[in-house]
Amino acid sequence: MDLRLLLADLDQTDWSRLRHAYGSAQDVPGLLRDLASPVEETAAEAEQELWSSIVHQGTVYSATAAAVPFLAGLVAEGVRQSALVGMLGVIAGSVDEHDLPVPGGARGAVAAQLGQLLPLLADDDREVRRTTAWAVAQCGSAAGPDARAALRARFAAESDPAVRADVLTACALLDPDAAEELCSAALAPRPPPGRPAACTAGRAPTRDR
Repeated sequence: MDLRLLLADLDQTDWSRLRHAYGSAQDVPGLLRDLASPVEETAAEAEQELWSSIVHQGTVYSATAAAVPFLAGLVAEGVRQSALVGMLGVIAGSVDEHDLPVPGGARGAVAAQLGQLLPLLADDDREVRRTTAWAVAQCGSAAGPDARAALRARFAAESDPAVRADVLTACALLDPDAAEELCSAALAPRPPPGRPAACTAGRAPTRDR
């Protein structure tokens, strides 16, 4: 989605009817817009304000769920990816809900945006990959089969040991059986270096006569 269109859509939500830790959420659209500011100080301040208001000490609110699609959209456009994916993970993992019309609504909002987050499992930045794996796992059973498949694929492709461990942990949280298979495959003994290909294939090498 084009960043300008994403931010323009902010005005389609009646934020005055939504609540966060400090009351009315009328300030949320401005904070979300400031996240995309080219001025680092402005963007960083907006991020901190959002942590304080819509994810206050891990509590989520009606404004939190409404902000999730915009946070995910900003991430997809490359805005403060590691930090915002981390915020989405905290939102998904929260069990302290306030003023949410549907229990688990904030987690469900994050799960609904996984299509925008899963590609980040292959991001060039290792911290983005690690944070994304963790955030996906926070969605629990709401993550769905696509998320489980994406984590398995990332585990197979990942070369960084720390990231690979985090991806395996995420797999274990979402799909313990699959994680056990991945562990077994990773720990399976490999043929020693230099062993003839014929032996590896289970055939005895032939001798020249």
